[in-house]
Amino acid sequence: MIAVWMLRMLVATTLIGLGASLIARVLRAFGLPQRWAWVAGLCAVMAAPFVALMVPAVPAVAGTAAGLLDLEALQFSGDTVAGGVPMLDPAVGPVGLLGIAWLAAAVLGAVVYGAGWWRLRSARRGWRPSRVAGASVLVSPGAGPAAVGILQPAIVVPEWLLSEEEPVQRLVVLHESQHLAAGDHVVLAVAPLALVMMPWNVTLWWMVRRLRLAVELDCDSRVLASGVEPSVYGSLLLDVAGRGGVGALSIALASPRSSLEQRIEALAGVLPGAGQARTLVFAVAALFCIALACGVAPTAPLDRTEVGEHSVALDVTAAELIGRFGSPATSWMIDGQAASVAAVRALPRNGIALVRIEENVTRRIGNASESTGSRSVVNVVTPAHLAANPALLESPSVVPGEGGSALDEVRKLLDDPDLHVVIDGRESDRTALRSLEGADIVKLEIVRRRTGDNVVSNVHIETVAARSN
Repeated sequence: MIAVWMLRMLVATTLIGLGASLIARVLRAFGLPQRWAWVAGLCAVMAAPFVALMVPAVPAVAGTAAGLLDLEALQFSGDTVAGGVPMLDPAVGPVGLLGIAWLAAAVLGAVVYGAGWWRLRSARRGWRPSRVAGASVLVSPGAGPAAVGILQPAIVVPEWLLSEEEPVQRLVVLHESQHLAAGDHVVLAVAPLALVMMPWNVTLWWMVRRLRLAVELDCDSRVLASGVEPSVYGSLLLDVAGRGGVGALSIALASPRSSLEQRIEALAGVLPGAGQARTLVFAVAALFCIALACGVAPTAPLDRTEVGEHSVALDVTAAELIGRFGSPATSWMIDGQAASVAAVRALPRNGIALVRIEENVTRRIGNASESTGSRSVVNVVTPAHLAANPALLESPSVVPGEGGSALDEVRKLLDDPDLHVVIDGRESDRTALRSLEGADIVKLEIVRRRTGDNVVSNVHIETVAARSN
């Protein structure tokens, strides 16, 4: 269900966030910009559901005749990868209330995001152009200092800055110019889109907050590298901190007090460092977190998709098998060995003791009705092979050609609320199934379909009376 998808995505995001935090420490140890660790982390979160589509699933059950009617085997063997193409994650079931709530929150987030841009655009019309410390800026009544905009980025400064001394003006303009030169205004304007897509992901909110801090720390480092004294720059940060910025769509010199404290500590050089050994440990741990996240992350949230069909048939002829499953996408096996259609067709009527049909289907992303990959594997077990491998008969899940024990296995499904019974081509009920004896059956087929997170059992029976007619 979608709740499972969201929980797995939250765990994957937490792992990616932890990895990004460790990578940021590694970058800081080498004097490199930290913000790219968080940018990469956010990109990884958004890409994780699609990367998970490329992680091959491992079959939970070996494809042997011994597991033909084992219910657990049938339920999970549908995860087998068809032709190397990973199948879609069945964890996403009906949309339900959670899906509706998610969609509503995303729409609300998009509206808030768009409204923020509209307010900024409206406010910008009232700001007058000017020059401060030799740079072109926009002067506002109280907003700023900040770098705003994407297509037409600009520095906005508050009216009070015009009355400050020139060194202060020059330092403020330098800070915002560094943001524009590094493209920080684009990074932080786009980052909230991740929150619009997954507003319920609390770890994602934390990552965006950490990105904003990393952007400011990197900018502070560039300003100090230009020759500014840390004490002078720190005093400016404290002075501007109480005057505010222009909102979430800007890069402002002012920061929340919790972030300001870390920026001051960085200026004073009191942030904890990391030696070479710790840096190596951080790097290895980060890679481990990211790799684990790829395994935990669910695949993209798609519509309910059929991921597999398994059938068991008794007393079936080669012609019937070929007529139903004969296609270019079908692989044939006889007694566990690859075989041709001609070899299967050459089998006598009494030459089939056991049959397993495994069908794997994948669907196109975004269009669950269109198949992108389908493969059927039909494994025929001959009486001779069955006699030479008595271990196959030791498992209660194995169905011999007589049909008696098959009926016993079918009756175990009677408590399944999703059981469908068809006898001689007509829909029947459980009472009719209970009344049958093994000698009454000439053909029996069990099909278990897994669609989304639902498993439906279908029993098709042909009786002796129907065949004689």
